[in-house]
Amino acid sequence: MSRWPVLRMLILSVFQLFPVALFAPAVAAEPPLLPRVVVDADGTGFIQSGTEVEFQASGFNYDHDLQGRLLEDYWHDEWSLVERDFHSMKQLGAAVVRVHLQFGRFMETPEQPRQAELEKLAQLLDLAEHEGLYLNLTGLGCYHKSDVPAWYDSLDENARWKAQQMFWRSVAGVGKHSTAVFCYDLMNEPVVGGDKPAADWLGPAFAGKHFVQFIARETRGRTRVDIARQWVQTMKSAVREQDREALVTVGMVDWSLDRPGLTSGFVPREAGADLDFLSVHIYPDQKNRALATETLAGFQTGKPVVVEETFPLKCSATDLEAFMHGSQNRVQGWISFFWGTPETTANPSLSAAVTADWTDRFSGFLKASVRGSSTSKVPSEALQKIVAHVQQHPDGQAAYSLDLSAWDSETRDLPIGVFDSGIGGLTVLESLLTADNFNNKTLQPGADGASDFGNERFVYFGDQANMPYGNYPREDREDFLRGLVLRDAIFLLGRRSWDAADAEQPRLTKPPVKAIVIACNTATAFGLPAVQQAFKRWRIPVFVIGVVDSGARGVLERTSAGQRRSIAVLATVGTCSSNAYPRAIDNTLTLAGRPASEVFQRGSRGLAGAIEGDPVFVGPDRLPGVAAPDQLDPTLQDVYQFDPAGLLGDFQGQQQPKLNSVKNYIRFEVVSLLESLRTAETPPRQPIDTIVLGCTHFPLVRAELELEFRRLRNLQRQGQFPYRSLIAEKLELIDPASLTAVDLFRELARRQLFVSNNEVAANATNRLMFFLSVPNVRFPGIQLTADGGLETAWKYGRSVQENLLQEDTRIVPLKTEQLPAASRALIRGRLPAVSAGIP
Repeated sequence: MSRWPVLRMLILSVFQLFPVALFAPAVAAEPPLLPRVVVDADGTGFIQSGTEVEFQASGFNYDHDLQGRLLEDYWHDEWSLVERDFHSMKQLGAAVVRVHLQFGRFMETPEQPRQAELEKLAQLLDLAEHEGLYLNLTGLGCYHKSDVPAWYDSLDENARWKAQQMFWRSVAGVGKHSTAVFCYDLMNEPVVGGDKPAADWLGPAFAGKHFVQFIARETRGRTRVDIARQWVQTMKSAVREQDREALVTVGMVDWSLDRPGLTSGFVPREAGADLDFLSVHIYPDQKNRALATETLAGFQTGKPVVVEETFPLKCSATDLEAFMHGSQNRVQGWISFFWGTPETTANPSLSAAVTADWTDRFSGFLKASVRGSSTSKVPSEALQKIVAHVQQHPDGQAAYSLDLSAWDSETRDLPIGVFDSGIGGLTVLESLLTADNFNNKTLQPGADGASDFGNERFVYFGDQANMPYGNYPREDREDFLRGLVLRDAIFLLGRRSWDAADAEQPRLTKPPVKAIVIACNTATAFGLPAVQQAFKRWRIPVFVIGVVDSGARGVLERTSAGQRRSIAVLATVGTCSSNAYPRAIDNTLTLAGRPASEVFQRGSRGLAGAIEGDPVFVGPDRLPGVAAPDQLDPTLQDVYQFDPAGLLGDFQGQQQPKLNSVKNYIRFEVVSLLESLRTAETPPRQPIDTIVLGCTHFPLVRAELELEFRRLRNLQRQGQFPYRSLIAEKLELIDPASLTAVDLFRELARRQLFVSNNEVAANATNRLMFFLSVPNVRFPGIQLTADGGLETAWKYGRSVQENLLQEDTRIVPLKTEQLPAASRALIRGRLPAVSAGIP
């Protein structure tokens, strides 16, 4: 496999002619097997060069084998073992392997490298390329004191640095020929001495190995930070003499932060200024849960961060998993340990069992991370504008801004945020408040007679002033809709609200949240990826759940192996235009090995608004707007069977009548869906057996929708049953709201984010907080309808460039009297837990 044995004699003979000069073996030009990994344009993550696909720099430290031998101890004589281990790490899901190169093995003298080791390094890079792995080349190791040359220990600081430069010139001279080099890590856990000289260049041993090393044994009037930065610049310049492309970092200890107690001198912001990304070694302590979170927060300097070492040394594997899942927005790579594949025994030791269990868990994490990072970034002007605005206003006092330090410590006791374009999301909140799908003590599936979220607090926000979201795509305002979704998320994350639409000053008392549920299908379809990207850019450890994926999972749970379903999605025009549900359902079924199902969509323009009582869609005198005219077919009057009281006008007049009741909207939408299927060139292969309620308003009229499908299945027209072949005798209605409760519980459990003090949480006076957006009557030039809402043309005419960051609406506490009478009646009758919490 190696390219180097053929050249070995030539290498050695040339080196004999030039014993002092740096020698970097030449490599025949070949197309790279791996694209180069670079920092992305935002400076916050990694991508493979030439793509926009996120790269997760995750994998394993390959520092020693099960016998404690370092790589250089056996890579000459047992190369097949190295090959087997690299293949195993790839199979476990690794993208990066961190190897630890020992100074004493690579350097014969301060000026002369050992060519045999450089050849082996080239062979290792060749192996990595063929396995599809990148290497983190960590150098200057002195892990075994017996391997450290006496001449190296005798050098003073200046001469020692020069020898280290020669090491890096030699290693980078080999690495520059391979795109498999992810990075050069200048040293594992370097520290700077203090005023009194350290007794040795090496720190104390751990398990027989010296992982910590001094770059200067004493300060001699210099600051420790200045010494650290000068050393980084010196070593990096040596690398750049040979390799100008691969990334450069330093493996910093978790006690590098400038805070009371022991510190390394490598303060992340200062020492990391000349690095391409920051690397930190974190071993969470079960006795001090917040410390790891605070440490990671201290490394958020605007550059990518890789947790270069982690393992359940001082905590359980479950605790470490929770920390990793909860920190993903702040970390662009996780590197644990691989010490070889142990032989299977009937009675493994405790340490072997712990290691095997962790390796299995970490492998699952790696593979899930790869799946989660496989999508490209959303090109969105709204996203860029909002992200930049938040970064420019880090105190959270301006409109649409955040205090980004709110999540720098423990977040378990923060509330959960839920938002929708109006009151439809209250159906999701009702499901969260009443869910009993799990045992609260064991966290395992199975009801225990207690609410799954009984000790959690919730903040609900309905963006009623800007609803319905489903009509923005129809008006060519998709990116503005994306911006509205980002504004919604910012409200839940921030502290800013208003007491009233005409208040003089905002309040900064609302608590930030630890998780967000997007309880709106259209907002999920168009905004979820942008929200997730924004959270990564802001480095905040808040996770987001959208209802679309929950609905798709509901389809999967009702689909047996080999079964094909016929699915109708009832949603808004916007949700349907995004094709979010067909994609999510197809992906979910495919990943589970289920056959593809037929998915049909019906996008409603008016039903959600009618349920809300929006005067554009329903009322004594419907206002003109986006929803008019309703496309009614006069030839289907006997099929619609509209209630005359719910129509404005009739079919005998010169103008087409308008729908004016929820009941008539339901009849119109279901008939329209079935007519489109009945008259299609290619009819459905089988009757519809599953209905997905793809708008969170629709569960409020679930019974009415089900009744309408039954009516039409049994409808006779001219002696025929025109829709019976299109509707299965047994229909299953899927409400994504109830499934969202399951997803939220599982994610909170996985991240260990349930409240820490149940008694305090249960007695909290503000367990439920409700907010609503209203037009900002103080906003210059705002255009309002007679009832005080945003004028339709003005609402849908706004642009990202001119209007997104304008505070044309205000978010105020929700009170029952603010809602239309029809909405109040629906909430009281069908959402009792929510109704009890709204003042």
